[in-house]
Amino acid sequence: MHANFFGYSHRDMLSIRNIKSLMPTYISSIHDVLIDNYLDRGHSPLLENSHFSFAVDKNGFLIPLSIHLSAVFNISDDFRMNAVLLKLPSEKEYIIIN
Repeated sequence: MHANFFGYSHRDMLSIRNIKSLMPTYISSIHDVLIDNYLDRGHSPLLENSHFSFAVDKNGFLIPLSIHLSAVFNISDDFRMNAVLLKLPSEKEYIIIN
């Protein structure tokens, strides 16, 4: 991850231990369930297609972005998830209610 994308210094970014801290609460609260569902079903509608979402910057502000998720299975006995994030222009204002 590139620290400047989220407004963090490189040093601050190293202290982040869980990707959920870069997500809005409404996403981070269901993140583990989404992963479990993927592991149980072997597929997810969120994979292989780009979709609109948000991230949270260092100051707690939302960053509108396009995210493309993919699973990589070339690791022995495990897999990893890759995400490509593209910041979108902030031409709109958003209100998100938990």
